Amino acid sequence: LEVYEANWAADLPDVFHRRCGYDLVANLDAAYHDKTPVGDAVRFDYWRTLTELFEERFTIPLGAYCAKNKISLEMEAYGTPPSPMTAAKAIQVPTGEHYEWRGLAVQKYVASAAHMAGRNIIGSEAWTWAGLPNRLADSLSNIKLVSDMTFLLGANDLTGVDFPYSPRSAGAPGWLPYYGPAFNQNNPQWLAFPEFASYLSRCQWMLRQGKPAVTVAVYLPVEDAFAHGGMDEMLLDFLIRDHFVTGKATSEFGLQNALTHYSALLRGLNKSGLDYDGIDFWAMNREAKVRRARLEAGVSSYRAIVLPNLETMDLDALAKVEAFCRAGGLAVASRGLPKRAAGSAALQAEYRAYLARIFGNGLPGRPNVCGAGHGIVLANDEEVGPYLAAQVGSQIRFGQPPETVGFVQRT
Repeated sequence: LEVYEANWAADLPDVFHRRCGYDLVANLDAAYHDKTPVGDAVRFDYWRTLTELFEERFTIPLGAYCAKNKISLEMEAYGTPPSPMTAAKAIQVPTGEHYEWRGLAVQKYVASAAHMAGRNIIGSEAWTWAGLPNRLADSLSNIKLVSDMTFLLGANDLTGVDFPYSPRSAGAPGWLPYYGPAFNQNNPQWLAFPEFASYLSRCQWMLRQGKPAVTVAVYLPVEDAFAHGGMDEMLLDFLIRDHFVTGKATSEFGLQNALTHYSALLRGLNKSGLDYDGIDFWAMNREAKVRRARLEAGVSSYRAIVLPNLETMDLDALAKVEAFCRAGGLAVASRGLPKRAAGSAALQAEYRAYLARIFGNGLPGRPNVCGAGHGIVLANDEEVGPYLAAQVGSQIRFGQPPETVGFVQRT
């Protein structure tokens, strides 16, 4: 969904007042111009309200209509306006895109939401912008590489972008779309395309067997994105992706960008033999359940949760983290503890008490016992993967983790 500048609803002031307890219009100046925690809280409340309305008024009714009429809804429920991860429960085929496989690409975000919604078929708008700047030079070998990256991010139902219609009278290369490779009868590689499609189908079949095996939940910085994002529109997918990037953030799309994009935290988990789901505060509060020493959501069962260099965090989600630790779970805060609870109505003293019970004094490298589990702050993203692997065990073991190898595990 790309509904740009979707930032209002006719009854938004009334809904906002009922849900947040104060007047939105009187605080719009702070939302636009105040870069202190006061303005951050208003912006968070504003985007939280709009995002929940979008789920309630569009995604859920559309999903119900499709289910009633036996139509399979395939939807890219991210971007603008943003969606809670819980929206995947109303979508028969949650669908993503992008393929920055060593970071938090949108495809991983969507696959995570699908796991928590119990959806086994996970779509992808595949190959978008692969060969920028020269899309006519895309090779099948490069498109295979993009497809493999997409599979590593959790997809198992690729919709190829694209086969552009072009009449014979238009000659070669013919009519071209603006957004993807051009594979049709005008491309000299077209004769080999059926073999490539067969390879993709075999991969997709295999990646639909059983259920995903995922060990770690990585808490997504939605609260920070809402607090610091602009008021005109909320490009949540890119803000979340770029929160995790190590070094310079890449631009929007393209194979070359995907080959250089890197997150020391997330790639470190993979190199330590651990797979992860992202989880936002809506999924934590609505879907995640603490059972014994596990945090369970949909078909996923996590043994640890990572708080990745957060500034703010939802109070109820932090309470769920404490309950998880008390039951025997492990919480790791990377590069420091989140400083404040998100939102204007948050109880900051209660929030600090939760942090203290989970992480103690917050000194890096010192585990703090919390019930049957523990919390720990690690100073660097690179420490997280090895620490978690030592504590909860690796899903797979690499003798020497190669930079060009990832994994997806099904049970």
